[in-house]
Amino acid sequence: MKQPLSHNPNPGQEPSSPQKRPENHSKTHEKSSKSQKNGVKLEETVAELTELLQRNRAEFENYQKRTEKEKQVLLALSKAETIQGLLPVWDSLEEALRHAEASEKKALEPIAQQFKESLQKMGLKPMESKGKKFDAHQHDCLITEHNPSKPEEIVLEELQKVFWLNDQVLRHAKVKINKIEKEKEGE
Repeated sequence: MKQPLSHNPNPGQEPSSPQKRPENHSKTHEKSSKSQKNGVKLEETVAELTELLQRNRAEFENYQKRTEKEKQVLLALSKAETIQGLLPVWDSLEEALRHAEASEKKALEPIAQQFKESLQKMGLKPMESKGKKFDAHQHDCLITEHNPSKPEEIVLEELQKVFWLNDQVLRHAKVKINKIEKEKEGE
């Protein structure tokens, strides 16, 4: 007996019953909905992790910059302390040159010059104060003298030289300045 011909989109398989089709469609829709929810959660997780990675990268870069800056500050402080410790040697060499005899000067001058040049290469700058106006930012007044022929608060004598290191005063000069006494009223 011949079987009636039926329309079957999948030959070799039994035709599905009308009741099964909605069930499969419902399961497929549930799977699709779950996949979409999982995809959205996955995208949110990826976005959160990307933001966390970017934040950590920025924090690390800031850490590197901060530690490099701290390192430079420590190097500058160390350099300043070392040079400051050598300034008395500079002073002693200058004093020795002032009081040395000709033969001693000839021996001391190249050593003093080499020493001074080495410190100057590191950024040390000695400044002359004599004849300049007193500046509390770079001078310490130890002595005053009354000399009416000189301007008020002019440095008359430099007892110890001022030194600058990288545009900052490393050591104040010790100076004697002119202080003009004002005449007292009623005399």
